[in-house]
Amino acid sequence: MHTARLPQAAHNGPDLEPARPHPWMDDAYCAGYDDGGPWMSDSPAERAYAAQDCREHCPVTGHCIRLAFAHDATFGVWGGHDMTGLPAQQRSVLRRRGGDTSLGRAYRRVTRWREDGWTHRQIAAHTGVARTTIRRLLSGANLAAGTVAAILAAPEQAQDAA
Repeated sequence: MHTARLPQAAHNGPDLEPARPHPWMDDAYCAGYDDGGPWMSDSPAERAYAAQDCREHCPVTGHCIRLAFAHDATFGVWGGHDMTGLPAQQRSVLRRRGGDTSLGRAYRRVTRWREDGWTHRQIAAHTGVARTTIRRLLSGANLAAGTVAAILAAPEQAQDAA
């Protein structure tokens, strides 16, 4: 079993559990698994299922994928993506999402909406982009410039979307 490469946790005191190094980690879908659970499994099938499950349910995938790149993670599921053997092209697309590109801004905007509890359906309705396109964006696919522009043109907040 492989272990996640995370920053060292600080201890709150001699008899207390270690604190998570990033506050958002407490909200992570995988927070209850000290051993990495299916996200760090040696089985590619388990990791694929865990990645899908994470993309659908975890509210902090954006933070997680940025942490993975900050620490050059090469194994396990991070932010809904199996980093094990990830093709260079897809790794490049995911890295760009952390940068100040239009794709990066669109990815971060959609990720923030997901972290705020929006569903894929609500984001799609808000942006006028197909729900499958929202899923493709979150799963690592590159998108056409017009699609990215439509996501960026949507207002940051909607009165009834969340």
